[in-house]
Amino acid sequence: MTNNLSQIIVAVVLLGISTAASAQNPYVSFGIVGTRSLVDFGGVNTSGSFPNTDQQREYTSGVSLAFGLQDQFALGNTSITPEVDFAWYRDYNTQSASFPGLPAPTAFYDSSIETGRFGVNFWTPFHADEIWRMEAGVGFGAMYRDISTNDTVVQGRKDDYVPYGKLGLRFLREVSDKGSLTFGTSYLFSDSTTVPLSTVFGGAPAAGDLEVETDHVEITIGYQFRLGK
Repeated sequence: MTNNLSQIIVAVVLLGISTAASAQNPYVSFGIVGTRSLVDFGGVNTSGSFPNTDQQREYTSGVSLAFGLQDQFALGNTSITPEVDFAWYRDYNTQSASFPGLPAPTAFYDSSIETGRFGVNFWTPFHADEIWRMEAGVGFGAMYRDISTNDTVVQGRKDDYVPYGKLGLRFLREVSDKGSLTFGTSYLFSDSTTVPLSTVFGGAPAAGDLEVETDHVEITIGYQFRLGK
């Protein structure tokens, strides 16, 4: 993920530099992200013939980087701000039911999940004055997951890209001619990743799968810097 992270950051920065000279109202924004994730587990352990169904809530944090063109388009009297958005989150550990499944498991999957995403957002203001700008937005893109899991009998690992959607609100408070403090909240929903399972100590090479889906609420605090004149 580190190589992917550096490549995407370079791409976003170069895009911002190359576009700033000709585009109208370009900006770059940076943020610190906190998330509360709802992690849904599914699949079947065929080695033991029991389901892997469970649901856990986890917290993590990350950083975000975005490049946008403020009020670049209009639909009637509504202005639209397109934005390229990247975020990377710290990996987190979670524990879900293994043998014999819910409601009273005696063995558990210990899973580590690393996440990043790259997408496009479209924002429109619903309030703007000399100090405050308030926007609602939608977005979509690709979410990266690197998942490893082990319940001491079976194990699995997979990295994957899945589509996601986003609904959000953000509030910008102007602090200088070029900059604004930002506060935002978003809800993200995504497809699931299927992790193939195999036995730890030999025997059956395949042991079913563990399905992992993460939907989460984000809170972002950051700074937006306008690149235009």
